Amino acid sequence: MAENSKWAPRFQNVDKALEIPNVQVRLFGKPSTYPKRRMGVIISTAETVGEALEKVRKASALIVVN
Repeated sequence: MAENSKWAPRFQNVDKALEIPNVQVRLFGKPSTYPKRRMGVIISTAETVGEALEKVRKASALIVVN
């Protein structure tokens, strides 16, 4: 999620998030941000739902929108 309002947002650490096995990052390509605006989603697969959620949380913590 975006933390502030800005035109032409940039995403940092997407490559690091994609290093987590079975994780996909889908960015929406929106031209601007505002606080709490969802700019994309992270999808993961694993043996259990709990493992998949853990991967998604780790990947989400890595990605910065600025």
